[in-house]
Amino acid sequence: MILFQETAPRPELQKLTSSRNLVWLTWSDTFRKSHADFDKQLSKISEVDFIYLSKYKDYNYSFSVALSKLDKSFLHDFRNYAYSLFHFDPEDRIVFFTNLIDRKINAKLFHFLFALFRSSLTEITNDKMGALYSPLTSGKQESEFPLHCDLYIPKILFNVYEHVPRDASGSSAFLELSELFEVVIPKLGKVPASTIQRMKKLIYDDTRQDNYDELYALLYDEQYHWSEKIHQVMDKHKFSIKLHKGEGYMLNDRIWMHGRNKTSGGISSKRLHRLIFNNFQLLNK
Repeated sequence: MILFQETAPRPELQKLTSSRNLVWLTWSDTFRKSHADFDKQLSKISEVDFIYLSKYKDYNYSFSVALSKLDKSFLHDFRNYAYSLFHFDPEDRIVFFTNLIDRKINAKLFHFLFALFRSSLTEITNDKMGALYSPLTSGKQESEFPLHCDLYIPKILFNVYEHVPRDASGSSAFLELSELFEVVIPKLGKVPASTIQRMKKLIYDDTRQDNYDELYALLYDEQYHWSEKIHQVMDKHKFSIKLHKGEGYMLNDRIWMHGRNKTSGGISSKRLHRLIFNNFQLLNK
């Protein structure tokens, strides 16, 4: 079954879309028409589970759904949508989405669907860490989030926004990792070759462990002479886009850096839904 179909962005984003050759997708008509079936299955569970995967040290928590609580006939059909997501590959692009949350697929139902996708993908891959639906760090003091790679064990990042400020603050920012190593770092002064190689190892080697903290420190820790300048250089090369409720993006976290420009009023725990997974192409490399 087809999960996504191409659509147009908001009018104010058409210029950016054309200049950067961006693609925008939304739910397919078939998927959207199944909302009544999704609601029926949601009514069978009191709430989405929140689980910990004790075998792993870092970022080992996820929203999830116990598939045994749902109708077998429904799961048989939904598994086709899960396989569609499993075979979806953003390649080296950022794929943008719109209208994933609306009146029929509301925020509560969307939360259930993302958790269901997480559970279905781990069943397909036979890997509990093959997909995570991870909550967001929130708080009134949270604002800017410098460009980074999450470096979860899964590599495909699918973010969909729910509760965002109505003003222009808090736009999403992006920078290709190739630009980090080929343009940004050469402008920072003398960064030791050993440090650059360590960064690349953390990003590109499949170590089956989360390497976010170490990479973030190598980029931004004040002990390094480039920590102050790196923001300035990155700002000149990144591009930003303000995403609204129901909009989002999918990218390969080992190809793109992503971040958040300053936002007003802190960060709500419901700011975005974040599904991270490995797809067919990644598992067969």
